[in-house]
Amino acid sequence: MARMAVANRCGHKVVGAGALIAVVFKKAMEETRTEREDACGPIALASWRETPCVRGRAATEDDAKAGRAAFYLNFSEGQESQPVDLDLPRCAVLHDEDEGDLPVIVIQVEEGNNGAGAVEVIAGYRPLMGGIGVCMFYQLELLPGPDHRFVE
Repeated sequence: MARMAVANRCGHKVVGAGALIAVVFKKAMEETRTEREDACGPIALASWRETPCVRGRAATEDDAKAGRAAFYLNFSEGQESQPVDLDLPRCAVLHDEDEGDLPVIVIQVEEGNNGAGAVEVIAGYRPLMGGIGVCMFYQLELLPGPDHRFVE
């Protein structure tokens, strides 16, 4: 079984990622600490392109602790994760059934194989007002840049 862990304590949210991942996510939040207290503060819209992120590789625990990633995956034998080829950071709108649409900056996207043939794409994001979250990739509407829904 894959273990998803988060290594910072700032406004974590799991959206549509399934009950098992949510439990692991919550436990990891309680067990880990951030190295940078400002890693999950508000993002100025004028400098969204400078948002720390992970490009071209799977995130590590150090990436999560530093705020460059929302999660890292720790796999058993037969499981693997690979980054999704996207230009990051990337503006997007998270479509959440409970809370509506939320403008976010995507900082990480990984495709994971659980070893039993199931493949899921998970994204890490930063809301403009601060914090960090994890959602399923299909919940995101990717944008080339901020649109009318991005207001500070």
